[in-house]
Parts: sequence; C-alpha cells; structure tokens
Amino acid sequence: MELLTEFQQFLRHQQLQTEGFCWRFFHFNKQHSQVNIELSSAHSQADIFFQLTQLQLHQHHIDSPIETVRLHSDKLLKAKMQSQTLFNECGQKSDSDAQILIDTLATRMGKNRLYRLQLLDDHLPECRQGFSHELKASAITQIESPLNTDDQHLPMWLLASPIALRQSQRQAMTLLSSAYRIDSHWWRQRQQRDYFVARDTQGHHWIYFDHGQKRWFLHGHYG
Repeated sequence: MELLTEFQQFLRHQQLQTEGFCWRFFHFNKQHSQVNIELSSAHSQADIFFQLTQLQLHQHHIDSPIETVRLHSDKLLKAKMQSQTLFNECGQKSDSDAQILIDTLATRMGKNRLYRLQLLDDHLPECRQGFSHELKASAITQIESPLNTDDQHLPMWLLASPIALRQSQRQAMTLLSSAYRIDSHWWRQRQQRDYFVARDTQGHHWIYFDHGQKRWFLHGHYG
C-alpha cells in the first residue's frame, strides 16, 4: 500500500492521472513476473488501485518467493478538473461510481467478457443497436442517442429478429395507428415496410407489412 500511496502523491503533485499501471515482481530464482491493472477512466485514487490489485493478485500464481517489487506506469495523462455537487442528491450516480464497478468486473471476469449496448445510426430497427467493448465510464454515463423524434413509437421490447405472422394471427389483431413507412437498404437488399401499432387479446404489439415479401411480421411488444 505504501507504493500506491507514494504513487498517488506523485500523480497529484504533478497534476497527473493514470489509465493503468503494472506490478513487477522479481523472484529469488532470478525470474520475474508482472500483474497489469487497466482502468476504465484515468484517476489517481490509491484506495481503488489497492482494491483492484488485491483482486488481480488472487488470480496470479507465484512460483517463487519475491525479492523485489516495483510499481510502473507509462499511461500518464494530464489531470482533468472535476466538480462535485455540495449536496448529494438522492439516487445520483457519478462517473466514479460507474468507473469502480467497471474496473472491478473487468478485473474479476476479464475485460473481453464485458460489453455495453451501443446505439447505431441505422434506419432498420433491428440494426439500431450493437455491442461495444469500450468500457470507458464517460461513454456509458453520457450516451448520446442518434435516434430522432420520429422514433418515439418504438416498443420497449424489440425482438431480435422479426417473426412472420400467420394469416389467422394477423386477422386477430386490430390496427391502432396509421402506417409508419421505412424504406431503406436499397444499396444492399431494399426493405420497404409499413409499421403499425396493433392490439389483440395478448396486449399491444408492433407489426409491419413487408412489401417485398408481401407478408406481415411481428417485431416488438409494448409494456
């Protein structure tokens, strides 16, 4: 912990932050090993460095007694000034809260096993979101949606893939809205769809008529 405290003091005196560091262990058998700590956002908090180091050391196998320990970092950035509210509003979460959660999960499970939903700029509903392994806290807490106001009718539960409706299923539904036209992907395989809000005994649904296939499809449900 002393090395981390000295590291924190160095960073703050130099007005720096780090995006990661590594522990280098030199063993009595003349071998060496290291443990890398990667951070989702640059900061200089020794207590968080210590918690992440403990988690990582539980997964690190040591074959020989350690003679020397070194702390190294080449991911130094100029510190960013951050403001904090005087009164902590109920339920308010800061970037540091998201950062600690992300770093803890990444250390326990591995960075490649974590991902977040990412909004994409595409006209087809099933292509409007994807997965991203970018786990910066700022990218998660400050997402800007590319969707416009015309997309407010999108259902809360969008199916991964549209499901073709049988004629009897379609006839059991009552259309509650006018057609919302999507005409896109002409450069690949043109999609011409008329979307409607529909209702049956099971609830409210989002369905569309595909002009290319001349069929009705179920694409989502409303809560």
